[in-house]
Amino acid sequence: MSFLKSDPRLSPGLFHLRHLPSKDKKEMNQNRYPPAGIVVIREVCDPNKIKDDHDEARVHQKSNAPIISWWNLQGRQSTKIIYPSSIPTVAFGKVYLNHENNPPPPPEFLGFLKELSLTYNIPVAFYHKYSAYEDELAMAEYAWLFGAQDVVYIRHLDGLGNITQFLHGSDPKIMVDSGNDNYSQPIFHLLMKGYGVNIERRFTNKHYFYRFNWDDYRI
Repeated sequence: MSFLKSDPRLSPGLFHLRHLPSKDKKEMNQNRYPPAGIVVIREVCDPNKIKDDHDEARVHQKSNAPIISWWNLQGRQSTKIIYPSSIPTVAFGKVYLNHENNPPPPPEFLGFLKELSLTYNIPVAFYHKYSAYEDELAMAEYAWLFGAQDVVYIRHLDGLGNITQFLHGSDPKIMVDSGNDNYSQPIFHLLMKGYGVNIERRFTNKHYFYRFNWDDYRI
């Protein structure tokens, strides 16, 4: 925490989550967090991609979220990370692979996160979700998690909405969701398990942090 608060690149977007709000128990159950809570840094993206309302940086800007440039967070080129050749993004209401308007995070930035994880011996992750429609028909979702092992989760690579998992030294694994709900095991839940947090979710609320009051947790 001391490092993050002292770093001018990261400190504008620091939030400390110790628990989820309890006022809406029908839609959001209480979840057990680690004793010290979880620190979130947002929004991290490419600030140069503010061209029109379809670009993600513009969406963050319109919601008055601080924009942190991932180009200012660069790791060493020698740091090895998993970087799949195809990463889905959403543009103009459709899912594309490697669309130029909404680029995936650069390898140098992900290397910075891995080095941060190794230096402080803590799990560090980058999570991305961007939906073009409320019913999530066009959604880009992926995550990198650095900790006990490196793992990457990406949805939509198989064209069916399933999750593809990448690990060092292993072939990509497709994790097929069960049932009719295509998002019964969202990547966010898999990611939080890396922090020792089991998220309970009711399917009536697909937007887990929709209207989440981040200002209540600002550092």
